[in-house]
Amino acid sequence: MKLKKAVGIDSSCELINFCNHLRNRITEKAEFLCGDFLNGEVNGKFDCVVFLYTLHDYEPEPFLEKALKILRQEGRIIIGDFDINGAREKVKAFAGENGLEIVKDITLGRAKTHGDFYEAFLITARR
Repeated sequence: MKLKKAVGIDSSCELINFCNHLRNRITEKAEFLCGDFLNGEVNGKFDCVVFLYTLHDYEPEPFLEKALKILRQEGRIIIGDFDINGAREKVKAFAGENGLEIVKDITLGRAKTHGDFYEAFLITARR
């Protein structure tokens, strides 16, 4: 699948400014916005929604619910994260309760974060 457009949203304006500075090295088809994914308006439908190392600090359900609202019918949600506070099982339970098929569920390794060692995982779910 050829990339048409990518939109990145993060509440860290410093990170967004950094991404925008590197935009031409990433792709000119990317747009990076400083904002609140949950409370901000996200326009359009997307083929893929990606969460990288963010959901472990929150309850994942509201983020995944918003992702479903903006996901195209055959779309995918990709989550790469640490298994802190049961994040992996919460994502898998959400997928099961919402008719998503988990097509990938792998352990990436262990790393020290948040004062301890945790498994990192990658889950891909599709409608």
